[in-house]
Amino acid sequence: MPVIQTVRSDIQELRGVHLYHFATSNCSQRVRFVLEEKGIQWESHHISLIKCENATPEFIAINPKGVVPVLVHDGTTVIESNDIIQYLDSYFDGPRLSPTKELDQAYLKTSLEQSSKFQAAFKLLMHEFLFKPVRRMNADELSEYERGTRNKELAAFMREFSSAKGFSESKIIAAIAEAECVLRNLEERLANSHWLSGQEFGLADISWVVNVHRFSHMRYPMESYPRVGAWLGRMRSRPAYKQAISKYESNRALTLFRVYTFIRQLRKTSVGSMLEKNRSEIKSVSVLETND
Repeated sequence: MPVIQTVRSDIQELRGVHLYHFATSNCSQRVRFVLEEKGIQWESHHISLIKCENATPEFIAINPKGVVPVLVHDGTTVIESNDIIQYLDSYFDGPRLSPTKELDQAYLKTSLEQSSKFQAAFKLLMHEFLFKPVRRMNADELSEYERGTRNKELAAFMREFSSAKGFSESKIIAAIAEAECVLRNLEERLANSHWLSGQEFGLADISWVVNVHRFSHMRYPMESYPRVGAWLGRMRSRPAYKQAISKYESNRALTLFRVYTFIRQLRKTSVGSMLEKNRSEIKSVSVLETND
């Protein structure tokens, strides 16, 4: 469990449950979902990624990685969203979200590991197909960001994203191949169980739904994954989904996503267009990943 020791005495002295998060961060959505499902009272500390508040000295002193979410529980600081949701389920009363059957427990462990591993590819897809109009930085903003963050990998990502060329086509195709592999695995899992977690709803469902929900914003082609689509509908009907995800999505952001994805469809540079154009290459890459 990635519990870290923050250098800030005021954070160590906090009591209760505090979440440092960003409204539309998929990892933040994941943690908010568990907080709502379990009925945990928590205090919100919103960190704007748009304003680069995650690269300020004040936040870096809480999480040196400079990413959200961060959970503080009675002075204990926990990072990494998939670890935070397990921490919450272990330490707090409320509905149990971890499975009791041994096979489902094994699946949960593997599923959360895959979810965490997929984050890098998913982040690239989000920035390429949703965030490009608003998240790219100019030279001065990049320099300031790089001075603030200690996360060299994140700084390099933002520099490549903000460059004139942006991400290479090969990187985008590789990320789509990972997404296809993920979606096939979820579709296969749902062939034999009502929920990803098994016959009962749980952490595996929460971990993955935030990504599949974001796929819908990208207009990701989901025709080949009908079980995943039906499962997403079941997830969206849960009150906690509305409180953790829908409540934090502004109409302005949703409109921007719709307009930008529509423009890319017209230009034939959307995620669907790239998937169709490079289907054979993507299939061969994702088959290799499955075999690995």
